[in-house]
Amino acid sequence: MNITGLCKTRWSGEGHFSSGERTTIHSGKEKGGESGVAIVLDKTHAGCMKSYNPVSDRILTVKLNTKPAALNIIQVYAPTSASTQEEAEKFYSDLQAIKDKMPKREVCIIMGDFNAKVGEGLEHESGIGPFGLGERNERGEMLACFCQANGTTITNTCFKQHLRRRYTWIQPGDSKKSN
Repeated sequence: MNITGLCKTRWSGEGHFSSGERTTIHSGKEKGGESGVAIVLDKTHAGCMKSYNPVSDRILTVKLNTKPAALNIIQVYAPTSASTQEEAEKFYSDLQAIKDKMPKREVCIIMGDFNAKVGEGLEHESGIGPFGLGERNERGEMLACFCQANGTTITNTCFKQHLRRRYTWIQPGDSKKSN
């Protein structure tokens, strides 16, 4: 599948455009900003697009007509730990509302940057594999609770990777890593 999710695009407004063999659907604040999300589809998948919903500058959904069931893609960019607790709670509340509206018979993929450290999954814990990084932070706990409530899995914690491939960001001038 040639579907790519983008975070922190900083693009203003919402909409879609085509460039060559790709179609890009995006959602951002009216005047740009620090957030913004987008989904890039190849020509084949763009032709299957039934609808899209630019929910906010942090959440975008695209529905594709696929067989045997429709495919819903949710691209997210969660608030960072520098954001307020209220912003994080609103993000997860909005995400939950979107997930709840999707028909159970349709496939749903949620992808993006959750700005969270979930650590390694516990034996009794579903949705988180044994290959997370570091210790769970507050945003990681919120993500873990969302996954458990929805029966979803954080797939990048399910595959053994070299340590340097378990994180996606390093705080400048520091050794703190985020997965």
